[in-house]
Amino acid sequence: MSVCSRWLWFGLVALLTAAAPDARADERPIKVTVIAILASEKNTKIDKELKALAVELKKKYPEFKGFVLERTACESMKIGEKKSFQVFDKSEVVVELKDKNDKDNKVTLTITPPTLGDVTYTTCCGKFFPVTTGETTKSGERLIVAVMVKPCDGKK
Repeated sequence: MSVCSRWLWFGLVALLTAAAPDARADERPIKVTVIAILASEKNTKIDKELKALAVELKKKYPEFKGFVLERTACESMKIGEKKSFQVFDKSEVVVELKDKNDKDNKVTLTITPPTLGDVTYTTCCGKFFPVTTGETTKSGERLIVAVMVKPCDGKK
C-alpha cells in the first residue's frame, strides 16, 4: 500500500469513526426523584403532597395512619449511572439506572434503601415506587422511600 493510499485509508477510517453516532450521546437525562416519607401508626397527619400516594400506601400498610414528607431530592441521570440520595439523617438510598425501554416508556433500576439489600425493578415513568424500610425514628415513625423516574422518552 502506498503512502498516499495509507493516508487516504486513515482519513476514511477517522471520518467514519467521527460520523458514527455514540449510542449514549443522544440520550436525554432522566430525572430521578427520591422522597423520604415518615409513616406513623399514631399521628394522623398526611402532608398534602402525599395525599394520593397515602391512599395507595394505606392499602398495603393499613397500620399507618399518617404520612409526612421528610425530604425530597432530584438528580438528572443517564442509563448506567449510580448516585446516592440522602433520605433521613445520615441514611441514604443508592439508585442505579440499568436500562430503559422507550417503546413501553419504562425504566429498569436498582435501588438500595436503608436496612435493605438491592431491589431491582422495572417501573412506568411518572409513577412513584415506594419501599418500606426497617429504619425508624426515635418517636416510632417508619421510613418509606419512594422513587420516580421521568421523562423516559424525552416527553414531559
